[in-house]
Amino acid sequence: QGISLARISLQRSYKHLNLLPDTKMDKQSFVFPLIFLLSCSGSFSFPTKKTLANLNKYEKHLVDPAALDAVDQHLKKANPALNSFRTSVLFYLYTKSSINSPYVLLNNNSTLLKSSGFDKSKKTYVVSHGFMDSVHSDITQSIKNALLTFNDVNVIGIDWSYYTKNILYSWVAGETPEVGNYVGRFVTFLVKQGLSPDNLHLIGHSLGAHVSGFAGKTLKANGFTAARVTGLDPALPGFNGDDDSSRLASTDGKFVDCIHTCGGLLGFDVPICQADFFPNGGINVQPGCDWFDFGACSHGRSFEFFAESINPTHHFYSEACNAVVDGTPYGCVNDGAEMGFFAKPQNLGEFYLTTRSSSPFSTNITSSSD
Repeated sequence: QGISLARISLQRSYKHLNLLPDTKMDKQSFVFPLIFLLSCSGSFSFPTKKTLANLNKYEKHLVDPAALDAVDQHLKKANPALNSFRTSVLFYLYTKSSINSPYVLLNNNSTLLKSSGFDKSKKTYVVSHGFMDSVHSDITQSIKNALLTFNDVNVIGIDWSYYTKNILYSWVAGETPEVGNYVGRFVTFLVKQGLSPDNLHLIGHSLGAHVSGFAGKTLKANGFTAARVTGLDPALPGFNGDDDSSRLASTDGKFVDCIHTCGGLLGFDVPICQADFFPNGGINVQPGCDWFDFGACSHGRSFEFFAESINPTHHFYSEACNAVVDGTPYGCVNDGAEMGFFAKPQNLGEFYLTTRSSSPFSTNITSSSD
């Protein structure tokens, strides 16, 4: 069955060099794209033309910069929307009164913004999905639903699935700076329309974490700084841990926090934020997950933990630790630091905690938010 799935995916990708249809993916259909993601795991440099040679044999057809350009041009010819971020990156506004009927916003269109129900006085959460996902995937929908269940806020889901539904992971990863820059220009537009940067929280999963980071960089370049940027298991393959300019970094917002759940495989296993949380050691396999899904379950735990943490009665308390040996933290101090939605900029450093193996994941559920 896995072979037939691979054959179907290859036919879709290489016959048309096109983007995959917008369908909700289950764990089984996620396996083959992850094989391609893992094929990039030997390259820890940002996927530019100069560093594509570091990719392994599964993507040697992209080593030649001219070949990469050919792929890029073919994709844009097959999908004209890719020639314009205005139509290939969309912004879905959800509010308390439109939780299931979003309003699509466009960059620099104040007329649409004014008629959308966007309230510039409210906190605004901008959520970005990752590889093979869309705004309709669980990452965005679970966080959106939790936010609007417990808060009266603006939630904007970024849809860049024109890019992420392509099976060539390295190509999608290579588009994150441009997509992030465009998202940064969009949130700059919101700020200029009256949104306070102190009410802006950028949230991204996997490749979307880097999109959020680049958006934060662009916002800063325009003279503003987001109050918070949250990376949910930021993607590792293809990104340089030593180069802050090429990925999500601790300087991309006033407070930058990360949740690591598939470290060393699909996500970073080292701290790259101001506050880095490593639930269950931060690595694959997370409790309740298995090896056979190539890390998909563990990778997704990051946004599941975050979405649950929005519930004010579900706490994810952690401990600050001095060292970790063979996955076991030592020299830990419980200073009340909480992972997820209620993380605070007063708690910086590396934090460790354990969770349950299934939902609800919190081990500290109270009867009230106190």
